[in-house]
Amino acid sequence: MSRHLLPRELTIHTAADTHRALLAWVAGLGDARAWHVDASPVDETDGAGVQLLLSLSRSAAQAQATLHIETPSPALARACRTLGVAGTLLDIPADGRPA
Repeated sequence: MSRHLLPRELTIHTAADTHRALLAWVAGLGDARAWHVDASPVDETDGAGVQLLLSLSRSAAQAQATLHIETPSPALARACRTLGVAGTLLDIPADGRPA
């Protein structure tokens, strides 16, 4: 299983570089049905970083794969909750409470 490690900064300032790295990683996955991303290093994020992950999720769905964002950092989880996409990206409710 190939796992991609996200950078510490997932913001508009790093979105282009992170996007290129994700494209290269996805190209190497072949026909994998599960895409695993380790989000534990992320200590700074913004809407652009979350948007990049939403785009990755959509790409996974188009490839008939499932994106698994593993060990989301508190900063990423907070940004996803604020933007209302925690349930979509992180498999946690928008209010952050366990289901």
